[in-house]
Amino acid sequence: MSKSKDDLNIHFKGKTDGLVIKINGKVIYPFKEEETAKEINPNKLRTQLKAGVAATFSGAVNRVVPLRGTWKRWPVKSRVPYRNILAANINKCTAEHPTTRNLICPDSPWGLPGTEAVIDAEGIKIVVGPIADQIDLYEYEKLFTAAGVLSVYNPREKENESYSIYPLGAEIKDLDLTKNISVNFRFSDEMKVNIARYQKCILYFTIVIGNEFGTTKRWLSGYPSIFLLSNDAEGKLIGGEYSDILGKEY
Repeated sequence: MSKSKDDLNIHFKGKTDGLVIKINGKVIYPFKEEETAKEINPNKLRTQLKAGVAATFSGAVNRVVPLRGTWKRWPVKSRVPYRNILAANINKCTAEHPTTRNLICPDSPWGLPGTEAVIDAEGIKIVVGPIADQIDLYEYEKLFTAAGVLSVYNPREKENESYSIYPLGAEIKDLDLTKNISVNFRFSDEMKVNIARYQKCILYFTIVIGNEFGTTKRWLSGYPSIFLLSNDAEGKLIGGEYSDILGKEY
């Protein structure tokens, strides 16, 4: 079927970049290639997601000043602490959340004996057994900090983020190496509401020893613990139950 001249429309403003030619309402000049949707490589996407989780986790560790101090000399002294934290954790996360393989401090020759943790509606209560057999203190080592990170994951509703991470820190006063050490991390109202949105959490914990000038010298490494989180009938956080079985998942 032949077309009339009315089917051709030319609009020209006197410059090349102002020339527009249409046929039957379709622009044929300037020619624009149709943008094709680029397929995202699944492996590349997963790597990017894992890097994002590692960056969030490392940022939380970096916000706890004594923990930041533990990373100043490992593995590269010239790096800022955050880069060392990220380097140690970049391959230890899943694409959804951190795992029990993640580190809040470098490996230490001193460990935390007999650590017990309880999560309730108000916060986290930790009791560490006497550490006199683990370490001797120097005269100038007078600052002691309980430091950690709480990672909550496995959301109860699909619209929630896949995980949330909280830095934890509390000063330990009147430390006696021959007695149990008690530590309390209290939840803010905002934390209580958000934590109740998840079913599981991982608690990372350590004790950092500093000298009278605030410089970190030594720390005691602990193992991450996994808890199942519980809510009441109204959806408010009740607490968490320790689980050694779930630790095998991650």
